[in-house]
Amino acid sequence: MQFGKTIRWRLTFWYMLVLILSFLLFGFVVDHLARVSIYFQVDRQLLDTCAMITGALDRAYSEEGSPTAERLMDEISELGLPPQLALQLKAGGKTLLLNARSLPASVSDVGRGAGPRFGTPVTVQARDVPRPWRICLIRGGNGSSGYEVVLARDLTLVDGQLAAFRRTLLVVIPLIVLFAAGSGYFLAGRALRPFSRIALQARQIEAQALDQRLEIGNADDEFGQLTRVLNDLFARLERAFQQQRQFLADAAHELRTPAAILRSQADVALEHPRSAADYAATLEAMRSETERLSAMVDDLLLIARADAAQLPIVRAPADLMEIVDESCRALKPLLSGRGLTLHWNVGDELPIAGDVRLLRRAISNLLTNAIKFAPAGSGVISAAVSLDGDFGRVEIADNGRGIAEEDLPHIFERFYRGARCDGSESEGAGLGLAIVKMIAELHGGRVVARQNAGTGTILTLWIPAAPDRSGDENQPYSGNVSETDGEILRKSGLEP
Repeated sequence: MQFGKTIRWRLTFWYMLVLILSFLLFGFVVDHLARVSIYFQVDRQLLDTCAMITGALDRAYSEEGSPTAERLMDEISELGLPPQLALQLKAGGKTLLLNARSLPASVSDVGRGAGPRFGTPVTVQARDVPRPWRICLIRGGNGSSGYEVVLARDLTLVDGQLAAFRRTLLVVIPLIVLFAAGSGYFLAGRALRPFSRIALQARQIEAQALDQRLEIGNADDEFGQLTRVLNDLFARLERAFQQQRQFLADAAHELRTPAAILRSQADVALEHPRSAADYAATLEAMRSETERLSAMVDDLLLIARADAAQLPIVRAPADLMEIVDESCRALKPLLSGRGLTLHWNVGDELPIAGDVRLLRRAISNLLTNAIKFAPAGSGVISAAVSLDGDFGRVEIADNGRGIAEEDLPHIFERFYRGARCDGSESEGAGLGLAIVKMIAELHGGRVVARQNAGTGTILTLWIPAAPDRSGDENQPYSGNVSETDGEILRKSGLEP
């Protein structure tokens, strides 16, 4: 695997980068603190020694007034100075050195006059001396007969300790980084191992086995949440595939029936010569089946385009009252020969924003469904429109035998044709109410069905009302129609 092409490598890289920057900052801070600490110890030693020397010299001056340089050196020698300190004493015109370490004259000259009594130690680097010195200068005594002491410490050992500490950091930090990088790569692999397991299991799930689910390890971590999301996705895919397979099977079954009828009628007509009247009757029957087939194909095409999100919806200001009124008037011919009565109650304008063509088709499908379930000779169908909150509500009821209770939750499914309460199977291809549900959802509404308190079924459609509607009060009016002849809307829901 090339570097940077996997999450494991990228996690390791960023982990190493953050670790290196952290160690660089850590090394800088530790080096600075170590230098400050060591120099603080050196300065504390110089200042404490200076205090002791000053006390001894001042005591000698107080006793003799103008002691010799030898007397002053004897006083200092009795203090027992640390061996790493070098001392230069100038008094009575003499310059004396103490301790084995020789203090170069150039160093004392550079440091001379650097500070007051008990002055702050300073670092001195003379041109002819390769190593630095830390110097503290002391002056005292009585004017011209006073003394001057230069107390110094060679910093070679101190700087060597700091250099050794830096070298240790330069060796240890890369080793820690390399060890941490290897550990990070290993731990990243272990942490991402569930990804490989999920990918392997998901790769084994095919269209024919969408009922399989991924194994959930720890349901509380991120991998468990991802697994649940993928399982939900597979569940939706399984339902979609099942609906697709069912849709194709039902469509093939429904299309096969009119195709078989057309073929059988054509075969019968071609068996032997017939009269012109017989041929006309056969052609009329074939045309009826062709219209039924064409209507079914139109419904299937509409549903397929909606499923593919390719169904154009032309939203425009419209009046739901007017749409229902036009649909009811257009459906009067369907009552012919069945002795049915249609009542529709509408009122003042109820503005909506939607596709008038699709809404008219949905309401026509609801009315056509009620007509199919209404009892011939005594059937009564009613349609009412009202404002229900932010929705326009269309309620269509019939007094037929109704739909079986177990079929109510399924009547909006495609190709579902439940049995009537009297046991007979419903007419049609089972697409009308499915199209109503689809149109309602496309407009942000919904449709429900329930049994009437007495007999029959009530279908209620909700469509969002326009936000700028002018009024909320409805003034209903009624129209009663009972027709005996005419024929229209054989395609169950097409525009009048």
